[in-house]
Amino acid sequence: MAQQLVKNLTAQGINVDGVGLQSHFSSGFTPGLASQQQNMQSFTALKNVNGANIEVAVTELDVRVPDTGSTSTPSASVTAAIQSQQVMFYWDTVNACATTAGCVGVTVWDFDDTYSWIPSTFAGQGWGDLYYQPGGANTSFVGKAVIDGVIDGFQNVQPGTYA
Repeated sequence: MAQQLVKNLTAQGINVDGVGLQSHFSSGFTPGLASQQQNMQSFTALKNVNGANIEVAVTELDVRVPDTGSTSTPSASVTAAIQSQQVMFYWDTVNACATTAGCVGVTVWDFDDTYSWIPSTFAGQGWGDLYYQPGGANTSFVGKAVIDGVIDGFQNVQPGTYA
């Protein structure tokens, strides 16, 4: 529908330079790499009123998982398997952008679980950002495994293989 909206706007002479792909995903709902690449390529194939290709950007990226712990300490439900899956979901999204001509960037939505919007919006969900603060607010940040997924995605290598 969003692609059709861009087509309709440009047909009316309204210029559209880019589209942001709001990406609030979950462990139960995250499109795979091929699906995201296809979607991005469909947008970047569109032309604006000046004849230039539309750009896309991944905006507001986070991947929430089942978690009933606090924002500084995950619950036991955040298993190694769940974290590995989350790494792959971040990787899929970042790599889709990195390998699509015309995808100009990725923005994460919150970078720290302490201040995340997820637990207050999705009961029983959390652990969706790149960092957490085990000591609570105003303490040191600790990076999560998903950071590797982001780095590897940009470098177009499989997760866990960057140097």
